[in-house]
Amino acid sequence: MWTASHSETVRAQAREIWQRWTEVTRWPEQDASLVSASINGPFAVGSVITLKPKGSPAVTVTLVELTPNVSFSSVGKLPLAQLRFDHTIDEMKDGVRFTQSVSMTGPLAWLWSGLMGSTMAANLTARMQRLAQLVTT
Repeated sequence: MWTASHSETVRAQAREIWQRWTEVTRWPEQDASLVSASINGPFAVGSVITLKPKGSPAVTVTLVELTPNVSFSSVGKLPLAQLRFDHTIDEMKDGVRFTQSVSMTGPLAWLWSGLMGSTMAANLTARMQRLAQLVTT
C-alpha cells in the first residue's frame, strides 16, 4: 500500500471548508492540476465525480462515505489497483484542521505509486495550501 497525506490548520469554520469541498465544479480553483470537475448528481454517497487533469484523460471517482461538515471519501480504479481519497475536518479551539489523504492498494499499487505517487503527493500539498488560502481571504 502507498499513501500520502497533508493537513492545514486555518481560522475558519468547518462549513467553509465543506462548502469548498462539495462545490465540485469549483475544484479547479483549488487544484491547478485540474482542467475541470463535475458530479453526476448531488454530493452524496454513490455519486460519481469526473475529473479532467491537465494533459491526461478524464478519470472518475465514486463517493463512498460522507458525513456533512466532517468527512467524505471517494474511490477510483486503476488497472489492478484502487485509489482512495479521504477528506476530514477537525474542529479546533481557534479554527479547523483539514486533511486529505490518498492511498493506493491492490496488486499493482507498487507500479502505479512509482509512476505517479510523487506527482500526486506534490499536487495534494499544493491543493491543500491553496484551499487554506481560499477560505482565509
